[in-house]
Amino acid sequence: MKRALIVAVVLVGALSVAAAAEGGSQTKPDKEKVTLKTSDGVSISASFVKAGNDKSPAVVLLHMLSRTKEDWDPVLEEYLLPRTEFSYLAIDLRGHGESTVQNGETLDWENFSETDFNNMVRDVQAAVDYLRSRKDIDPDRIAIVGASIGANVAINYAAKDPKIKAVALLSAGRNYKGVATFDAMREYGNRPVFLAASKEDMPAGRNIRGLAKRARGTKVVKLFPGNLHGTRMFGACVLDGPLVAFLKESLTPATPAG
Repeated sequence: MKRALIVAVVLVGALSVAAAAEGGSQTKPDKEKVTLKTSDGVSISASFVKAGNDKSPAVVLLHMLSRTKEDWDPVLEEYLLPRTEFSYLAIDLRGHGESTVQNGETLDWENFSETDFNNMVRDVQAAVDYLRSRKDIDPDRIAIVGASIGANVAINYAAKDPKIKAVALLSAGRNYKGVATFDAMREYGNRPVFLAASKEDMPAGRNIRGLAKRARGTKVVKLFPGNLHGTRMFGACVLDGPLVAFLKESLTPATPAG
């Protein structure tokens, strides 16, 4: 796969920090709008949120089918930014949101073949290349969090990129729109993985067990009551705390004994 070309970064303006609420606070991110170009000519729209510290770890966020990168905004504001010092890059997967042009032609996920869905790994490649090109990001501490088909795409990309430190898969399927996960999980090797699904959300509730059996490294498995799917689990399930703890454990260097 060719290295993706970064074509534009536009600052879209800072958003204010919300006032602290009782029991916690919500942080509205200062977002940069980023446009990336994949190796097969798709323009990928993304939002980048920079951590305050230099050489920060970074997390790529992948949305569900028919959704957009904006699904991650409340997750960032309520759960991730207040509790981590990571940078985040949320992207519109091809055919979704503002990522609808490939070499001058219009894309729509509803018309995609299985090959088109599998090519979403190129969108992740573009995102990872962008993060690794930034001097304020630690290129060796990048994780991917995906929801639904975004989870399937995440493990397929990470299986081919051994420098990805960790993946978190929310409501991953065994085979979603032709994007299969069981072989990819084996290929991912002994790196850490976070798996979450709702028990009655089928087939994700069943497939989480199969993925867990194939995970060879450290794994965190969360199976919640109910039938909520992907990012809809946030707020209704005890998901944010375990996910934040997993990302911190995976992306924060161990303190030398001493």
